[in-house]
Amino acid sequence: MRRMFWLALALVLLLTGCGLGETELYGEVMQAQVEGGRLSGFVLRTEDGKDVTVSLSENTQILSWIDQVDEDAFLAGEAEDTEVTVTGLRDGAGYIAGEIEISGARREQGITLSDGTAVEIWDTAFFDTNYILPDGTELLREIKPSGPQNVYVGGVESFDQLSAPAREAVAAYYAEQGLLYDAEEVLERAYAEYKDGGEDFSAYWLEQSVSPSASNERLMYFTTTVTLPVDSGEIYPVTLSAAFDRETGEKVDTWSLFAVPEEEARAALVDRMAEGGWIPRAKLEAALRPEYIIFRTGGLNLTFPKEEYTTGGSFDYEELDGLLQPWAIPEEPEQEQ
Repeated sequence: MRRMFWLALALVLLLTGCGLGETELYGEVMQAQVEGGRLSGFVLRTEDGKDVTVSLSENTQILSWIDQVDEDAFLAGEAEDTEVTVTGLRDGAGYIAGEIEISGARREQGITLSDGTAVEIWDTAFFDTNYILPDGTELLREIKPSGPQNVYVGGVESFDQLSAPAREAVAAYYAEQGLLYDAEEVLERAYAEYKDGGEDFSAYWLEQSVSPSASNERLMYFTTTVTLPVDSGEIYPVTLSAAFDRETGEKVDTWSLFAVPEEEARAALVDRMAEGGWIPRAKLEAALRPEYIIFRTGGLNLTFPKEEYTTGGSFDYEELDGLLQPWAIPEEPEQEQ
């Protein structure tokens, strides 16, 4: 038995030494070879800058994690300008691929900055878009926008619980709202800091998502959260709220959720914020916007984004007795048995 063990071990070492063990390679497809309308191989530039030849066999499996290039398109020859992970066996100076995973694709059109600098745009498997200089420096990472249809929050009813007309109306509202940031403006800022900071620079970050925040029998509340970069080392979120009739999907005016006139409601909220605070009451009152009033299941939040004031407050609904319409106060959703 011991002799058989050492013979088996020697065989494994021999195969590995001859280059027949599986190897994993990651890099960018630089040149595709197509024969008879089907991809037969390609040149892969690895992370360390080396070019290696990869051949496909009839048994090579293709997996794609991006929408831009699916398995069929890749096999048809749309392989260049993609990032892939190849698992395969060495074959002379190259490799025979057993499996290829497609994880990124470069867009045909990039962006040219104001000083003429070209920036490549890569869509990746991690639901983000990367803006990269030709030397490989990542300037900006933009996470794919999400919600309201595909964002779920624990302990809060979701978009799925709305009526069909309401789902259509709410989805249309947020589609029309669109992105609340300018990616190209942020990219210009990122590049300016990169030129000044060099090695200390890290990529800027952008993200926008819409999620449910609270509900009751009559209304459902959603928040739009936008994550914006101050610089390469700091980000800040801006959160905006909106209320909808859960049967019709009609957007409900925020001030109509209060049992007192708008001026009185404003004054009452600002009074609570100004008490013991460092920002003058008059400035808070001037900066307050209805979308900064966020209804959550456990209480009402009042936020002021960084471009105005970095501050906020939370209030139990009991503290606001008489200030809000009873039908506007969120309820804890019933737990399924």
